[in-house]
Amino acid sequence: MLVVGLLAGLAGGFAAGAFLDAGAGDEAPAATATFEAATAVTTPAAAPGAPDLRPAIDRVLPAVVTVIADTPAVTQPDGTVRQIRNIGSGIVITDAGHVITNFHVIDGADTLSIVLATGEQRPAELVADDAPFTDLAVLQVAPAGLRVATLGIDAPLGLGDPVAVVAGASITAGNTVTTGVIAGAGRVWARNGVLLEDLIQTDAAVNAGDSGSALVNLDGQVIGLVTTVVHQAPNGSEIQGVAFAQSIRSLAQPISQILANGASRRARIGIERQSQHDEISPALAAERGLPVASGALVATAAEGSPAAAAGIEAGDIVTEVNGVPVDFQRPLVNLLKDLEPGSPLELTILRGDQTLRVNLTSEE
Repeated sequence: MLVVGLLAGLAGGFAAGAFLDAGAGDEAPAATATFEAATAVTTPAAAPGAPDLRPAIDRVLPAVVTVIADTPAVTQPDGTVRQIRNIGSGIVITDAGHVITNFHVIDGADTLSIVLATGEQRPAELVADDAPFTDLAVLQVAPAGLRVATLGIDAPLGLGDPVAVVAGASITAGNTVTTGVIAGAGRVWARNGVLLEDLIQTDAAVNAGDSGSALVNLDGQVIGLVTTVVHQAPNGSEIQGVAFAQSIRSLAQPISQILANGASRRARIGIERQSQHDEISPALAAERGLPVASGALVATAAEGSPAAAAGIEAGDIVTEVNGVPVDFQRPLVNLLKDLEPGSPLELTILRGDQTLRVNLTSEE
């Protein structure tokens, strides 16, 4: 038996498990509808007197793809094989076949593919990601016949402006569209130990598999990469109709660096990724008996990284970066994000009952 976990990413907030006959294979459900059929079904008609988004949607729809990310298959003690399949969306941005999506869609995968709006499936390769500083990954596929979206890097973001979310196929064949308005701009939201910044808030419906989809303005420009839907405020109260997209203007620099150099330039030190440290909260401090209620608890320092060379160990707690406290308002990732690559920095470390000052230089 093959156990396949189907995950639709943070934007959809959907997860399901499926047991499939191993002999049947594990191909993704094919998006078999043609582009023309998909547009006929999913492009909404404008309400009387409302701006007509259909021409903008028609320009972007063929450039939006479904992203399929499979983790390595692992044999369980009972003999079953477990594999996680993550399904999201992506946007073709160059004639060379570059596709942007969310990093959380492809995180941990060893096999990637995309499904075009026409239903054609192609293998994909990861070029680079910008995690954890943003939730961005850039893939590349064979470019023949692709349609390319226009990025609205300098597009105005007016409150109340009409927008559409154009997503790849997830639960049905063919790309899908929902509409709404820009409900907020310049938003900041905490997620996975980083404050995501310059987010666009929209009330357009965001569903399972919509992570990595395109937020589109009236001019047919992609102004945002949909990354998360919010169901609960920090105080625990329920929220409805709130979704966030990373603004394209905030992603322009890492995208251009990845396209030019195959990597984004960040002040990386080897403990910044989610797997390498835990942001300390009062609850985590109480659970683990930690001496402080904020900071970054090191899980591991990447081999050969500046942090490893400086002697930082699992269990160390980073409490300051260049004298600035690490806390909920200033997570470790955001403090590093503000630094130039290759810059020297000083970390204040708690190790048992010792307070250490560790000097290192971030990667170029």
